[in-house]
Amino acid sequence: MSELSNVTAYVNYLWNGVIENLTYIGNSTWNGQTTYCFATKEPVVLPLTSQFKSILPANATRNLVNATLSISITNLCLLESGYATSIQGAAVLSFTILEPYSNQTLVPAIANFNVSFTASLTNYTSAFDSQALTPC
Repeated sequence: MSELSNVTAYVNYLWNGVIENLTYIGNSTWNGQTTYCFATKEPVVLPLTSQFKSILPANATRNLVNATLSISITNLCLLESGYATSIQGAAVLSFTILEPYSNQTLVPAIANFNVSFTASLTNYTSAFDSQALTPC
């Protein structure tokens, strides 16, 4: 459960960073309704070095000096109700590991994993749970 709460904290950190970084880029439409579209002004970066070191064996991470997850949103469109109708962007997982080069010398080896993503809302139904407001 502690790992799950840690993941939730990172997701919240990233999402709050994205929200604080959004800038309005224009209107669009979805099923005849106006949407308001946004993009991040700059990538949102989450440092992950300590998280990697806490979940991987010590010998696997002893030379890990930098690990980050960077998220960029190029298009996030919302209905007036707040429903997201589309989101496009990219995520980059980047890390640097010091690799042996010669006698006692370590040189950085940098790895990047890039993932582009696109999601679109196809349909939604808004529901109100009146039973949740009924006193016991």
